[in-house]
Amino acid sequence: MADSYIELCLQALPPEKRAAARQAFADVVEGSPDGSILSRLLIVFEATAAYGRTIPAEITAAVEKVLPLVDARLSRLAQTTSEDEARRLAQLRDLLASQLPAMAEALRTDQHVESIEGLRTTVERTERSVRRLRHLRLTVVVMLMVLAMCAGAGGVVLYFREDYVWGQRSLRHLQHLGSHGVHIGARTDASGALVVRIEGPPSMQADWLRDFQKTTTGAELVYP
Repeated sequence: MADSYIELCLQALPPEKRAAARQAFADVVEGSPDGSILSRLLIVFEATAAYGRTIPAEITAAVEKVLPLVDARLSRLAQTTSEDEARRLAQLRDLLASQLPAMAEALRTDQHVESIEGLRTTVERTERSVRRLRHLRLTVVVMLMVLAMCAGAGGVVLYFREDYVWGQRSLRHLQHLGSHGVHIGARTDASGALVVRIEGPPSMQADWLRDFQKTTTGAELVYP
């Protein structure tokens, strides 16, 4: 039966200290009623430390006992592995030697010249198709851009057509007046009323335009 931890600690002490240490362990475990518990704990710690110093030596001794067995097992394993590798290498060499003629026959390129040439032709045809598709796509994109620009310009013209026509008509009227030396100006006074001013040479005839209710609606000036 293996010794207990306490016995191992006691055996690690010198013989002259074992009796006192045994009594100290018993007092700590059973709980001595006197006040010397500190000295007993010191003895217990001393015994524990003495046993702790023996542990590395025990581990070294155990390892030294096991090492010859491990070395022998590794040697046998290395020998077996080496023999297995040699056998597998010989088998692989024999297999390659037996299959090499068939492999060389399968790798002959003269039997695949037509297939390679057909594949090259197919690749070239595919490249030409891709180039044509790329050019066609670019042409379609340019046409769509031109149509979009034309549609945008047409929309702008239609949107401002009425204003443009009105502006051209007003410009012709102003040019016609200017050819006779007549100039028209318009402004808004402080009260917000519109003031129209007509300047030019003396008129030959001037008359107010009135509606049926005799309300003045305009003026008619005749210039030479």
